[in-house]
Amino acid sequence: MSVSRRRGRGVAALLTAAVLSGLLAACAGPGGPATPGTTDPSGTPEKPDKIIVRSWGPPFSSGIEDSAVKSFTAETGIAVEFDLTDYGEVQAKVRQAVQAGQRPPVDVVYTIGIFAERARLEKLTHPLDPKIVTNFADLTAAGKPQNGGSDYVNVYSYTFPVIYDQAARELPEDFSWLDIANPEFERSFVMASTYEVLLFPVAKALGLDVEKDDLEPVWEVLESFKPAACGAGMDVEFIQLLQSKECDSGAFIMGNAFALKDAGVDVAWMVPAEGVTYASDSMYVPTGLPDNVAYWAQVFINHVIDADNLTAWTNSTGVIPTNSKSTPREDMIGDPAFPFTDAEIAEYGITIPIDTAARLTDEWQERYEASIRR
Repeated sequence: MSVSRRRGRGVAALLTAAVLSGLLAACAGPGGPATPGTTDPSGTPEKPDKIIVRSWGPPFSSGIEDSAVKSFTAETGIAVEFDLTDYGEVQAKVRQAVQAGQRPPVDVVYTIGIFAERARLEKLTHPLDPKIVTNFADLTAAGKPQNGGSDYVNVYSYTFPVIYDQAARELPEDFSWLDIANPEFERSFVMASTYEVLLFPVAKALGLDVEKDDLEPVWEVLESFKPAACGAGMDVEFIQLLQSKECDSGAFIMGNAFALKDAGVDVAWMVPAEGVTYASDSMYVPTGLPDNVAYWAQVFINHVIDADNLTAWTNSTGVIPTNSKSTPREDMIGDPAFPFTDAEIAEYGITIPIDTAARLTDEWQERYEASIRR
């Protein structure tokens, strides 16, 4: 399985000022009103020819095509087109459109959970109607916004366990995130480019609450990881560094482990003693769409989180479904890297406090980069 999903922060960093501006504007109220749509004689909103969904490329977009798109188009006759623009850039365009009272450039935004929460805070989201998105009721707690609302859905979850080349390294059963500072890791560990991978587990290892406590001890620990760093980057860089044997370990999403196995690298993975960051990707309908398009965009999201569709999609991409009636892939069941039940999430997952992360993500990212930079 190839991994093409990119979680870089380059665009996000450039958008910090725009995000802050959007949050200030949100305090004064939402953006322009939705453009009226039309209905057919039966009262059902008129169908658009297509809806546009912001997405990552294959296997994520192709997985949606093979599941939700098939059932949605078969039922409605509406085509689905994917926009593969970076999630940060799309959100900036949505914000600009809403503030200008114009139609957003996409009809469904598929993005990371922190950015979906940012969209909620900036009043960029069209609340999902439970009468349209009927499968919302079947979502696990991980599938719904932490504030109890319905501004978006978390379509699946995933973790960032330690992935390592078994031919080069062994890890003890009681391995801790703090052990990355040990000399035996010198120039062997790939540092992920985004803060959420290490911030939350290191904070837990230190007994700190990221929402209340001074995080200076966390940044100091991360600075102590510098000797271990043999490289930094995201999915592609991690795979290349392990394939080339320049590095032997790192903490990344599990799709990378499957890709490395397919490439012939004998990798294993583990969830350290403190647990592992538990994150989600999300979908929302932006405000400012014609009423009929907003309706059918919600119908599409309902197809995405349908139990069978979500099982098929998440099984093809190696992530954790959030519909309680879905079935994780057989080789994921019972593995701490894929917590699915509430009990598994409580035992192994370190859930991101999404509202706080959405507000502080740029500050945390900047401090994280300063800590790990050699």
